[in-house]
Amino acid sequence: MSSEIDLNNTSNIQKEIIQKTAERDLVPRRGTMINPSIENSEESNNEDKFYFNFLGSGARLEIYGKSDKKYHVRFYNRITGDLLKEHKDVIVNEWVTSDQEYFVPWVIEIESLNIDNTIDKKSYTIDLTGKTVFIAFESSALGDTLAWMPVVEEFRKRHNCNVIVSSFHNDLFKDTYQKLLFVDRGVPVQGMQFKYSLGWFGSGHASNRNPFDCHTRNLQQIAMDILGMDWYEVGELRPIMKKSTEPRKIKPKYVVITTCSTAQFKYWNHVGGWQNIVEYLNRKGYKVVNVGKQPNILHNVINATGSLKMDELVNVIQHADFFIGLPSGLSWLNWALGKKTIMITGISEHYCEFQEDMYRVENNDKVTGCEIKCFNNPDKKYIFDKGKWLHCPLFCNTAKHFICTKSITPDIVKKKIALVEKHIKYKIGTILDKEGNLTNIKTTELICKLGE
Repeated sequence: MSSEIDLNNTSNIQKEIIQKTAERDLVPRRGTMINPSIENSEESNNEDKFYFNFLGSGARLEIYGKSDKKYHVRFYNRITGDLLKEHKDVIVNEWVTSDQEYFVPWVIEIESLNIDNTIDKKSYTIDLTGKTVFIAFESSALGDTLAWMPVVEEFRKRHNCNVIVSSFHNDLFKDTYQKLLFVDRGVPVQGMQFKYSLGWFGSGHASNRNPFDCHTRNLQQIAMDILGMDWYEVGELRPIMKKSTEPRKIKPKYVVITTCSTAQFKYWNHVGGWQNIVEYLNRKGYKVVNVGKQPNILHNVINATGSLKMDELVNVIQHADFFIGLPSGLSWLNWALGKKTIMITGISEHYCEFQEDMYRVENNDKVTGCEIKCFNNPDKKYIFDKGKWLHCPLFCNTAKHFICTKSITPDIVKKKIALVEKHIKYKIGTILDKEGNLTNIKTTELICKLGE
């Protein structure tokens, strides 16, 4: 199979993403200013003037003046010392930018030759202290927002700056992140001095908008990459979100499940699997509340699919004993509410989602042929095409279509349920280690290996 993208066999949505990414990479990084002028300039001062702009299209330098000087402009990373962009023979009334649109601790060096052949060198180092920074979420996904909001707050703390943030789920955080200023999507933002955008851009491969390949990163790590933080240094940041203050709606003990997600390859495709688990939980004395946008035909459940508002959904999840779901936003919501999550998945590596109180249910048996998890594979042939509901890059239209989750039996899920019940009873917190093994968060003691 070719590693190139076949545009003739790709959805219109995916074609548009690929086209926009290609166009963005071709954006010029140098140009001439139209009608250059400087307000409030000192007429008596004939020196050229340098203005800096960090509003989302890379670090930008504008040179105003009347001289015939030529400037050599270099954009350095202050921490690493790497030269990231260079422009030679820049003249007055021109602008130049870096390639990188994500956060870089910039040092911009401007060098020119004086009449006496001496070198005049100036430099500017960015400092966000006390500055106003606008951070825009370009993803409407609930999971992305829950993963990235605590990263924005950590960024604000680190730089001691004022942050204006725009997301599709502001109401979940307005009351808990009171030092962030929230604005609705599409509302003009005035007075910002820096701007950064968070998203899984284009096909997710490294680009001018994200420094690393998103396929090989933890979801929360993607935002840290864009905002210049080290995920291995910072660690996982659990969000603080608005919880329901309404009384518990369901009195008996219950478990919340969700059987739907954004594409079929994220589903648990074992025939009869969910009904088997519902009956198992019923026998153990649990009510089962079924949530999610898409309805299904499960029996003996409290059907809350497609009908709950966000505050109602939060209430139902936060009062449940535990949650069984898929790689979807509702699993992230459960995690954000401090609950234990059983996640049934065959598409993602262990590092992809959250790590704390995560009980992954997967089949890593080589018989499936899915040793490489397609969602986290950077090869272009594995790119997730949102326009193809039956996306399965390895086994599409074969007997092994969705084998990664078809092969997960109810017995495998039941083992994780028993483990979660035990940990709730004895108040044991867990976290996945670097190899994906489940460990005790306090003692680091191994509980079970990846895939068990």
